[in-house]
Amino acid sequence: MSAANERPIVIRRVKRGGHGGHHGGSWKVAYADFVTAMMAFFMLLWLISTPDKAKLKGLAEYFTPNSPSPSRPMGASGTQKSQSGAGNTQSKNSSPTASQKRSGSSTQVRMIASDIKTAIVTSPQLNSGPSNLLLEPTPDGVRINLMDTATRTMFKANTAVLNEYAEQLLAVISRKIIRSKVKISVEGHTLPTTSGGAGNWSLSSRRAQAAMQAMNDNGIASDRFVEVIALAGTRPIYPDQPTRAENRRVTVVLLNEAGSLPGDASFKF
Repeated sequence: MSAANERPIVIRRVKRGGHGGHHGGSWKVAYADFVTAMMAFFMLLWLISTPDKAKLKGLAEYFTPNSPSPSRPMGASGTQKSQSGAGNTQSKNSSPTASQKRSGSSTQVRMIASDIKTAIVTSPQLNSGPSNLLLEPTPDGVRINLMDTATRTMFKANTAVLNEYAEQLLAVISRKIIRSKVKISVEGHTLPTTSGGAGNWSLSSRRAQAAMQAMNDNGIASDRFVEVIALAGTRPIYPDQPTRAENRRVTVVLLNEAGSLPGDASFKF
């Protein structure tokens, strides 16, 4: 065969490499979906296994749509509803308090109140004998009642002088709320039958102010207090037992922030 009839030999080298094409990054999307699904799965397992009702309610409230509430005027250093009479400061009970205008006990307020209760209940010094503490979740926040009992009082008899035990309770409360921005209302209550006329109003006013001062001494700034209210014997805890010692108390109200998420007033501590 002649050299003219010989065909040239052509060698083709095909370069292969990568996962080119439109499907090159699809595995990343699938992996991200898988990781997200696993995270949601483990979160579901955690929610099912956790016994903390406060956390569960808090998560539920987080995904609840906002329920805007009207804003309320607030003084720089708190307000005290009062009227002059017989040289004493008395509280007016004819109009609703500012705290009653709020709605929904917020998660933050309930968690703080729960921490306060835990600190007091677990303290051997503060939890000896009948309980002087009563927590009440309400639509406007949480009411922390520091009550007298048949064996232990909050104040020295017929005075506005806090005893050592009450000062310790207020110190615990102050330490638990000092890092938050929760606004505070303080109420003074006496027995309906202690004394007539302006005496009850004056005593309950001075006791509320004494509780406020004790919290202020423990680091709570004055502008955190929005109300200091004298209620005398108008709102007993036990209306059918007016002479019961628990009706004589000071109440620290932790108020929700305006426009907070709707809460659950039926929450139990």
